[in-house]
Amino acid sequence: RTAADLDSAQLIGWLDDPEATAEQRRRAVRILGSRRERAATEALARMLLDREDIELAQLALVAVTNIGDPGALDAVIEFSERQPGPVRKQCIEAVRAMGTPRGKAWLFVLASGHPDGDVQAQAAAALAALEQRDPKGGPAVADNGAGAQGAAKNVAAP
Repeated sequence: RTAADLDSAQLIGWLDDPEATAEQRRRAVRILGSRRERAATEALARMLLDREDIELAQLALVAVTNIGDPGALDAVIEFSERQPGPVRKQCIEAVRAMGTPRGKAWLFVLASGHPDGDVQAQAAAALAALEQRDPKGGPAVADNGAGAQGAAKNVAAP
């Protein structure tokens, strides 16, 4: 069996398993991101903050961007603080995919005064895309009232 044949729970288990090889973790991150597996968000967010394996952290960033779960927002913002411009721009895309009011505020700050002009432009474009998607300024994801446990049931706002 290949890693792609495994269920998501097993792959998520590899993310935190000290016995899992680095290659198993990398495969798990790629597959979970491609599946847009929201249940992996918490483990992927922890990987973003792992300063020992930057390659794995960058793969986790791609995965959380694909998933778009706001549960990784704080980790993405923290991760972005110590990154060069190109990686920070990927963080901006992750935050855009999450579409939260707090994410919009972070994008506004970057768009308004980040010293890197490319980062400013990327943040401004992401913010404009979110404003166009949700012109009222509310959250881009409607809360279904189920709270964190029911986050997978949240639906895009009309």
